[in-house]
Amino acid sequence: MVRRGSRRLYNLSERILKINRRLFGDSFRCQYCGEKFEVGDVIYAVYNKNVKWYHKKCYELTLYDG
Repeated sequence: MVRRGSRRLYNLSERILKINRRLFGDSFRCQYCGEKFEVGDVIYAVYNKNVKWYHKKCYELTLYDG
């Protein structure tokens, strides 16, 4: 379940995707479904102690898990 923290919505461009893949490597994937992100995906970045990324649809599903 997603805990409270600040979150930000992103629409992934090719540039942002390349930068994040370079910084985070294979761990730059959805924390809910495990799929890698593609250009054009709409994702949430949730910031607590660490950053976690979710597809928008997956993040909304985590709000109802429980």
